[in-house]
Amino acid sequence: MKMLHKIILIPLLVVTSIMSADAEIIINDSRNFIVNSDTIVMLDDELVDSVAFEQNSDGITAIVLVGDDANATVTSGTANEIFAINQIKGPVTNLDPLQVFGQNVITTAATVFANTSGDFTIGELLEVSGSFDDNSNLLATRIESKANIDVWKLLAHVTNVVGDDVSFGALTVNITGLTLSDCDAGVSVQQLVELKATPVTNFSIANTFNGLTKFECKNGLVTIGTTATAIIGLEIEGFVTAITDATHFDINTQPVEISPNVIYKNGTVDDLVLGVKLEVEGTFNTDTSLFTALKIDFRETKARIEAPVTIADLDQNQITIMGISGAITTLTRDRDNLLPAGLNQDTQIEVRGFVDSAGNLLIEEFRERGNPDFSDTRLRGPVSNIVGNGFEILGVTVDVTGATFFDNNNQSILLADFITALFEGALVDVNHGLYDSQANQISGGQITLEFTPITTKQFKSKITSSIQAGGIAGVGLGRITQYKGATTTTPPPPPPPQPPVAGDGGGGGSLYLLLLPLFYLRRK
Repeated sequence: MKMLHKIILIPLLVVTSIMSADAEIIINDSRNFIVNSDTIVMLDDELVDSVAFEQNSDGITAIVLVGDDANATVTSGTANEIFAINQIKGPVTNLDPLQVFGQNVITTAATVFANTSGDFTIGELLEVSGSFDDNSNLLATRIESKANIDVWKLLAHVTNVVGDDVSFGALTVNITGLTLSDCDAGVSVQQLVELKATPVTNFSIANTFNGLTKFECKNGLVTIGTTATAIIGLEIEGFVTAITDATHFDINTQPVEISPNVIYKNGTVDDLVLGVKLEVEGTFNTDTSLFTALKIDFRETKARIEAPVTIADLDQNQITIMGISGAITTLTRDRDNLLPAGLNQDTQIEVRGFVDSAGNLLIEEFRERGNPDFSDTRLRGPVSNIVGNGFEILGVTVDVTGATFFDNNNQSILLADFITALFEGALVDVNHGLYDSQANQISGGQITLEFTPITTKQFKSKITSSIQAGGIAGVGLGRITQYKGATTTTPPPPPPPQPPVAGDGGGGGSLYLLLLPLFYLRRK
């Protein structure tokens, strides 16, 4: 007699859990770091929830300590710790120019505004993040308006010292009887200091401030926190605050030595001047504190113009040269003191500056260059609108007729080779050209393609380094351009049970088979 056997497929385990992927933080648009459950996230010395931080991180300055693992570099890897920093937390003390807690604050098209449109009122409380230059001007990357700030704060350079009165821009504080931290060498001009204070009702910047609760001298913006001697990767975004010689300068008061093999991006060694904003990447000796620059990136595309300027084209707020309007801010250095009285006649003027993300020209410095001369002008900046052999720089048409051409090594090249190498956004210098103001065109002269395009791979090449104590392989300081929170995914539901399958058999009873899930490990 044939017996019927039943085979029934029964799932033993139904997966209902949610699987998570690590978060990611991006610094300066190009440096990606993993943020996992072990990453410590601090905002102004306070531990914060990473989910909440995601909503308030865009544009803020941060220091990222990268874990010492096989894939760690200053440009990638897993973040051990993230320290987000507001350099200023306090009231608006002036509107034109904008000052917060006595510090000049400059905004650009890249500044992130939170809880505000950018129109401020005296006394309004702001948290400001960015980079200070050597004159206590802050180029803001993020400004957030706050209903309340429990502790006012300032991280800036000393601009003047008279007895116990110490100034930071328009703010003067009195340190009589105050305990100074880490100021063994005393307080001097250019010293980096962190201040904290109890908020004051009806605060006036005109009075010397006596309400400090903290005055701490800083050796630099980055503290490694280890006694081990090692070479680690280090990247800093900030302003050139001092120039010692042709191969040594300071960025945010951190001494830098330029490697003979340094790579420049968005500029050249001639653009390395006091007050310029850079991103510098290289190696840091934790014993000697020597920071060797292997890569220098000018964070905004540099511009340089020399041409006649009329009396009416220079005022306190802007200069118009070659039809290009450049904004004059508290960042601007008036080398020949032309602004107080203005021009008394048309004058040849040289300006240097940078182009922000919206194409606006911000003037970093300008100076007099003698009598107006349309036949000997200069225009340097990013290229646009390439058509055939023609192109534009900052909206000015460049006529290549009669010009001579050079590559980034100052070697003479043919027009055809120059045009082949040209690309949108390339930095090109037209020197000793003839400017036609009616046609808004510069022609002839010497035309130089100032740098060979640097590929992402070239500029982000790995800096191998390790440190035995503290587990740190690299340190990065810059602005957060994106914070991607951890993503979650729900696996698809299991297939429904299959109907019974009948078959012939040779005995009585029923047989039930359980299909168990199979787990395996994939070797990397």
